Amino acid sequence: MKHSIKRQIAAIFICISVLTSLAVVAVNRVLLPQYYFSTREECLKETRRQIMKNNNMSGVVPQSFQDYCVTNNISVTVTDQWLNKVYSNVMEGSTNNMVGRIFVYYFLNQSDDDKNVLEATDSYVIQRNRDPLANMDFLEMWGALDNGFFIARIPVDGIQTAVDISNQFYFYIAIASILIGTIVIWLISSRVTRPLTRLTEISQKMANLEFDAHYETELLMKG
Repeated sequence: MKHSIKRQIAAIFICISVLTSLAVVAVNRVLLPQYYFSTREECLKETRRQIMKNNNMSGVVPQSFQDYCVTNNISVTVTDQWLNKVYSNVMEGSTNNMVGRIFVYYFLNQSDDDKNVLEATDSYVIQRNRDPLANMDFLEMWGALDNGFFIARIPVDGIQTAVDISNQFYFYIAIASILIGTIVIWLISSRVTRPLTRLTEISQKMANLEFDAHYETELLMKG
């Protein structure tokens, strides 16, 4: 009976741990990408605010803005109203590509499928798309400024990789927690089941009219 109770306690713990771990992984897999994209969208909006705050980057570009773009892996290109480059933090080839995308989006009005648009206002559009030249998926923001245009984007591949790594990390942590927890519960349950087993034996003796059971109970209480 002692081992039966221990097994039941261990089984209950394992079941609860497995179900909890699966729930965490499932929620993480569903909600974490949404959270990542939400935070990345806010980064793009903050980028636009800083561009406008600094006169469309027509003067000296603050180091804080450059650091912000590097930290958040944001590529930015700002042009005047004639699509001449005013500022860009990417190489010349990528700059020309981004200027070309501004021309396609704003002047030819040929943005990607509407299903990829996450937010659209009179001033800017945020969308997910694939750049065939870079052969990468991006979360992209583009729009008009007071005297020009801008485009800013973040690689989506990096976001998805971070989500996958996080899910894998949670999975390994869950497995380790279940194994360690099972061992701990097995050891602790021995201390729990021992007095229960002794009480069961005493109950059986009392049922058989063995009156020395009372004496054993006192020993149990003292022990």
